[in-house]
This record gives sequence, C-alpha cells and structure tokens, in this order.
Amino acid sequence: MNNFGKWTAILSYDPIQALLSTADPAITFFTNQLLDISAGDASDRVWKLPEPTKLVRSQADDGSWRYKGNRPGDAYGEKYELLATWKNLRILVEKFGFDHRHAAVKNAVDYLFSYQTDEGDIRGILSRQYTPYYMGAMLEIIVKAGFSDDARVQNGFFWLDSMRQIDGGWIIPMNMLKMSDY
Repeated sequence: MNNFGKWTAILSYDPIQALLSTADPAITFFTNQLLDISAGDASDRVWKLPEPTKLVRSQADDGSWRYKGNRPGDAYGEKYELLATWKNLRILVEKFGFDHRHAAVKNAVDYLFSYQTDEGDIRGILSRQYTPYYMGAMLEIIVKAGFSDDARVQNGFFWLDSMRQIDGGWIIPMNMLKMSDY
C-alpha cells in the first residue's frame, strides 16, 4: 500500500490514477515521488519543459527577473525585481523541482542575498522596512532549493529568531500600518 492509504481513505475519489495518467511530466514526477517510486531526477525531464526553460531564459545576468506591472513604490525605494525574483524562484523550485544544482537557482539566491542587511534580513520589497513574513518565505524557498548550510541562510534565521516577540509571533514596523486600522 502506498503512503497515501491513510488520507485517501476519507476521499470519495482516489486521485492517484488521475495524477499518474496526466500528460504533465511535472505532475507525474512529483506524484511518483510522493508514492516513493523512483522517478529519476527532476533535471532529467522536468527542468527541460518549455515553461521552466522560458522562465530561465528570461532571467537577467545578475540573477534577477524583471517585474512586470505597475511600480507605485519606485519613489519610495521598493525593489520590484527582488519581489519578481522571489516569485520566479518559488515557481522553479516548487513547481519544477529546481535546486542548487541549476545555475539559475544559484544566481537567483545570490541576487536575493544581495539585499541582505548586516543584521541578517533581506530588505527592499517594502523599501527599507523589515518584513519577517517575506524573510521567512524567502528562507523557506532557499532552504528547499538546497542552501540550508549557507551562512547567509543561518544569518537570516538568527535575524528571524531575534525579531520574535514574546508571544512567539513577529510584528511589522508601525509605519507600515494605516492609522485608520486602529
């Protein structure tokens, strides 16, 4: 019995056959991984699919991706390419199984860390404000990509831990909230 036995018992439909019979190689690859069936390496097939290939080709030489959309925060120092790079890195890692072995991932991670402060957080998405929620999300995807032993990651986790409140959560700077929210 596969490792889905426990939770699939409560479903009215077993999704495994549908997932395995799809024409999408990424879905088939990750379904096989969930079933503990050797599916080979994602780089063999999934990394070469048209969508990730196109995304990798659109990456700039500095490891970033160009933000496509309105940029109302430019005047305040918001770094839209930082946001676009984090979003595209998430797609490559979570949707297509890219990891530290691919140059595009290494370059994107280096770009994200180019905004790391001496304190350890990555700033720029909301100008000079620190954002524990973005920092945590960026660290998650960087670790998933295989960079957990990177000193910059450790520095980021130390910063997150130092910013933790007594109740276990994190707070954002007051000037990010609208006074009408009170």
